Amino acid sequence: MGTQRDPIGQSGSHIGDEIDFRANIHLSRHQDVLVSYSKLFSGNFLKNKRLASQPIYFMFNTIFVSNGLRVHNRLLS
Repeated sequence: MGTQRDPIGQSGSHIGDEIDFRANIHLSRHQDVLVSYSKLFSGNFLKNKRLASQPIYFMFNTIFVSNGLRVHNRLLS
């Protein structure tokens, strides 16, 4: 989308509201699964600039822990 501006200020100033959910599931002593979901609800600025797409982001991550070191493997985003 890049940088969006309204030089005369007629589009408003509220970009939107975001909701985030995150769960870290411990499968074993050495392995976790991290799942997160985010959604942006467009505010008046995005709607007035005709950018009101309401993006959604989903991530699925596996985490392996060995000797205190955490190794992340992002499977889906």
